[in-house]
Amino acid sequence: MLDPRTPLIRSRRARSDRSRRRVDGSPRRRRGRFVVALLLPLPGCGVAPSVNILGSFFPAWLICIVTGVVLTILTWRAFVATKLAPDLGPAALIFPCLAALWIFTTWLVVFGG
Repeated sequence: MLDPRTPLIRSRRARSDRSRRRVDGSPRRRRGRFVVALLLPLPGCGVAPSVNILGSFFPAWLICIVTGVVLTILTWRAFVATKLAPDLGPAALIFPCLAALWIFTTWLVVFGG
């Protein structure tokens, strides 16, 4: 039988005591964990904004993105029809900004409340 006073057993106990101390942490860490545990449920939405389309619920942001991209394409077609497209500047800058404008405008008009 093993004697509990052997150095091997003592070192295992010492290791387990150290690991317990690491898990518990300092009072500052415990306070931080407590604050995180209190604040964890706060940022969530009560009900996520969603739209029912033919029985399937889609997130509202997805609807706004699709609408914004479609409106951006229609705006581009209007710029081409009125011959304003060559005068706009760099397309890599203009079209993402135009898409963002339509996406955020759609969000504010439809879901802005």
